[in-house]
Amino acid sequence: MRAAVLSLAATLAGALLVLLAPPALAHTSLSGADPAPGARVDRLDRLRLEFAGLVAPDAPRAIALVGPDGSRWDDGAVALDGERALVSGVAPRLPAAGEYTVRWCAVGPDGHEQRGGYVFTYTGPVDPTAVPGAAAGEVSCAAHAPADTGRSPAGWLIGGVIVVAVTGALVAGVLGRRRSVRRA
Repeated sequence: MRAAVLSLAATLAGALLVLLAPPALAHTSLSGADPAPGARVDRLDRLRLEFAGLVAPDAPRAIALVGPDGSRWDDGAVALDGERALVSGVAPRLPAAGEYTVRWCAVGPDGHEQRGGYVFTYTGPVDPTAVPGAAAGEVSCAAHAPADTGRSPAGWLIGGVIVVAVTGALVAGVLGRRRSVRRA
């Protein structure tokens, strides 16, 4: 009887761990870029970022190219290129040579937003009369996300509480029966 109780408790504890375990780590991280971090380039047609992990295809994403003046010089359109890369266009003319910062965010299959940035140097032709696309700000996938994703941790919490309560009731019931059998 004791073995049955321990087996039942172990099974329920295992189920509880599976139900309440955090999602597998499927964060994505930058593994390559064109232009590369620290690179010196004299031509810039687009930005291409490659990731070590998958990029969620239906999730929001963003890439910003911030110039030496603090203005954005990307075209605002970010496309998925395969399963692990994002591509964004840049302004047809850049205003100055110098350090440009790429800021990005992407969402992995686990639903977690990853952000990063790096700097490269542009040495190509410039047009001081070029007009930026937008003012630079923090790059966030949340700004591009739908208002309500329909996901809530409440379901997991309620499920966990129910599993713990059922486990406790079963163990208490089995132990209570065992004590009443000994007394008889």
